[in-house]
Amino acid sequence: MGKGRQIAAVIMDNYCRGRRKHIWFSVSTDLRLDAERDLRDIGAVGIGVIDGCKGLDKGRGVFGMRGDTKEGVVFSTYATLVSAVQQQSGVKIQGQKRQKTRRLDQLIEWCGGEDFEGTLVFDEW
Repeated sequence: MGKGRQIAAVIMDNYCRGRRKHIWFSVSTDLRLDAERDLRDIGAVGIGVIDGCKGLDKGRGVFGMRGDTKEGVVFSTYATLVSAVQQQSGVKIQGQKRQKTRRLDQLIEWCGGEDFEGTLVFDEW
């Protein structure tokens, strides 16, 4: 059994214990497909894999997070930890600069901050 399947098994065990949010960091977003395969191959087909912070952005609607992005595994890259995104605002005041939000803060918010109990995986250095 390979490392990816072992990671998937740890995530599945935690998921079954009620810990529904996990983050899996790796070098490349291309490895997300491998993570999805590893989860599927061990029978964890009900655990969704969210495509990083961009996936969280897509899941955020007018009425909050979509159901398929409220829990699961956020698969993200190490580069995400140091990146930022322009904060979206409904009203733009003339002359005011848009603030940047760190992607790390977005991940922490999704996890629930200090109450986070899920798996945090640092893979493929």
